[in-house]
Formats: sequence, C-alpha cells, structure tokens
Amino acid sequence: MTKMSIPEINKSTILIVDDNVDNLKVLGMILQQNGYDIAVAKNGNSALELVKNIKIDLILLDIMMPGMDGFELCRQIKSINFIKDIPVIFLTAKTESEDVINAFKIGAVDYITKPFQKDELLARIHTHIELEKSKNIIREQSEELKKTIEQRDKIYSIIAHDLRSPVISIQSVVNLWIENDEYFIQNHLEELQTFKHTIDSLYLLLENLLLWSNNIQNKLPFNPEFYSLDTLINPCLQILKKMAMQKNIIINKNYNPDLLIFADQNMMMAVFRNLISNALKFTPENGNIYIKSEQNSDSISIIFEDTGIGMNKNIIEKIINENNLITNPGTNLEKGHGFGLAISKEFIKKHQGKLLIQSQPGKGSKFIVNLSLKNKSL
Repeated sequence: MTKMSIPEINKSTILIVDDNVDNLKVLGMILQQNGYDIAVAKNGNSALELVKNIKIDLILLDIMMPGMDGFELCRQIKSINFIKDIPVIFLTAKTESEDVINAFKIGAVDYITKPFQKDELLARIHTHIELEKSKNIIREQSEELKKTIEQRDKIYSIIAHDLRSPVISIQSVVNLWIENDEYFIQNHLEELQTFKHTIDSLYLLLENLLLWSNNIQNKLPFNPEFYSLDTLINPCLQILKKMAMQKNIIINKNYNPDLLIFADQNMMMAVFRNLISNALKFTPENGNIYIKSEQNSDSISIIFEDTGIGMNKNIIEKIINENNLITNPGTNLEKGHGFGLAISKEFIKKHQGKLLIQSQPGKGSKFIVNLSLKNKSL
C-alpha cells in the first residue's frame, strides 16, 4: 500500500491525548513521519492546559482516561470560545453506538476505533485539518468583508451628512427667488422649477441615505411615544407640497387626524414621507392621492392610495420579500434610488408592523402600514 505523505509546508500541530504511553509513541511516530508536529498529554487536565497555551490544529482524543475522561475534555474545549473550533477526533477502543453518538453530540468531527488503519487515520486527519483551514479562510474573509461594509456605511453617512447642509442652503435661496424675485421668475420660471425639483429630490435622497446608513450602523435611536396621525403626516405634506403642485396632484386627507399612533416620530415620519413621495412619483399629472386610516380592536392601518400606473404581482413580491433596491422611473421620468421603500420596510418592522401592498397595472396602488395595538411597549 502506498504511504501517504503530507507536504512539509503544512506543519500542522496535532495534540494526542491518551494515558497509554505505547499508544502515544506509535501515534507520535506515524504523525511525525508524515510531516506533522505533535504535542502529547496523558490526561485531560494536561491536555486542557496545552490547548490553551499553544496553537493546536487537531486533537486525537482517547475516551477512557483517569480523572477527566475524553468526553468531559471535549465538552470543556467546546465551551471555551478561542479553542472551540479545534477539530476533535476520538480515537478509542470503545465501539458502542451510544459512545459514537455521544461523541458527535458534544462536538467531535470524527470517531475512529482501535485498532485503526494507519492510512485511513492519516486520510481523516488530513481531511479535517484542510477543512478547518478552509473554514478559517472563510472566517477571515467574512471579517474583512464586514469591515469593508462598515467603512462603506460610515462613508455614506459622512457624505449624506456633509451634503445635507449645502442642499438646505440652496433650497432656501431658490425659495427666496420664487417668492420674491418677479423679474427672475418671469424670465427663468421653467429653469427655476426644474432646479427646485432637482434640489428637492436630492434633499430627499440625502435624508434617506443618512437614515439608511445610521440604521445599518445601529446609530439610529428608537424612542416610541404616542403621536396623533396629523402630527406625523402634516410635516411630510409640507415637504412634498411642491412636488405635488408640479404634477397638479391633489392629496386628499381622509383619515382621523386625532388617531393616536405609538411610534418613533422620526422613523414613522420617514415611512410616511417615502410612501407619499412614492405615490407622487408614480401618479400621472392631474391625479389623486388618498391618505386614509382604519382601526379595529387590535390594529391600526394607515393607507396611501393613488391613481397611478400600478404594479404587477412580480414587482409587489420583489418589494415585499427581497432586500434589493427596486428602482423604476416615475411618470415624469423622475429618478429613484430604491432607498425609500427599503427604509420604510425596515422602520415598519422595528415597530412590529407590516407593509401591505395592493395594486394592479393601470389601476393605481395601495400601500398599507399595519400597526398592532397589542404591544404598546415595543
């Protein structure tokens, strides 16, 4: 039979735990001849000290030892965070199925009975060491990816935060022109309206980007209190008033203004603002948007209904079930970035609510924010 060899560059260290000196010698010789470094321990306590203090790549563990047996040693190793991932192979004379099952239950990766076949033992050792190396590479790559994502989110947050102030300043200047400079308006009204619409869209994008970034980084506070529906919706309508006027869309308030909602003010206003903005985007000129409310014994529904272009079932399923950012141009070719609905879903979820969508192509859409009345503490 061909002798199995391990490349010298592997130089993995295997800990052999057995109270039988002859077994230690035989196993040690086999492993060293095949390119492994070895460490040995005659009992569980000595093995535990070794594995805590030197880098061990795999453990060959006997069950029957004085004092701490192999099962207890394995349990302790698996309970310690920085050594719990070391693969443990039981190498024992115990052949009962109950022992095999117990070994796997407490975290062993393999179970070999004595007397063993040398080549089989080496093959299994090699497989588990290479598997653990692959797992380590995946863990390292995962950590690197996590760091990259965190850095990206910080950059998004900084960009959105730094651009927000100059955009607000430009908005103020444009508003002053529109309200006070008749000559400028008469000669540049169309350009000014386009500029105003672009700035308003950019402002909403930055608001959503900042909210999304802070939410991902868990920097967004969640402080629910009772607010009337009017308190939450009116500021959103003020922000979006110009957008509605540009398309001559009428927003009809058919809800109970005094209806109380237990919610985080900033989050729920962001939800309402995005749903109204979305309705404006996909409703043609001279259309209507209806904001309604319904209440029963255990829930409140706030409904945003439009006379827009509607959606098919595939798009609805993507919005509800997928994490992708869904982007489509509006009826006046308004650009979208997909942040609005993604943020709305996340914020509604934080309130233990649901976002429901009813729509048909050409027949408008209903976006329903359903909030439970059962949990007032959140």
